[in-house]
Amino acid sequence: AQTAHARPEDRDLFKSSGMQDVLLKPITRHKVESLLAKYLLGAQTDQRRSSDAKDMLLDISLLDELIETMGCNPTRQIAKRCSAELTFILKEISTFLATPDGDAEYLAKAAHKTAGTCALLGAVYLHSLLKKIEQALIEEKLEEVSRLRRELDSAATQSLDVISKAIDDSNDVT
Repeated sequence: AQTAHARPEDRDLFKSSGMQDVLLKPITRHKVESLLAKYLLGAQTDQRRSSDAKDMLLDISLLDELIETMGCNPTRQIAKRCSAELTFILKEISTFLATPDGDAEYLAKAAHKTAGTCALLGAVYLHSLLKKIEQALIEEKLEEVSRLRRELDSAATQSLDVISKAIDDSNDVT
């Protein structure tokens, strides 16, 4: 459905009535391309998928909503902050794992904060990984923290590249 009704309950109503997706105004090239890729390429990649969260590195509708609400430059600043927070948390986790007598509680709080920034940008997979890291730190599961850190490192660059492209595309259209 393509509509000007942008409330979350409108979206839910459309989807519950059988629509596969909703394209909200204002329409941007990035929104259209994302939906086309989702449905045209989605069938080809279904067999390669490993988990629901990883399949969807970004909830592009959340990112588009942020861009529409705040504009491209403030969203770009949030993305830069997210990148800096991710760089920090990756470095701190590596340091912590090398000398595990560090402050796991502090690191768990930093992961929690960074997860919030990722969620704001619609980076759902990064958010999910950071929440798992937070929990693993609290439970002192160092092997799990190490595994999740490697996964976060890999996903961070990919997600931030997609976010940057989406912001640039929105800037081109507006």
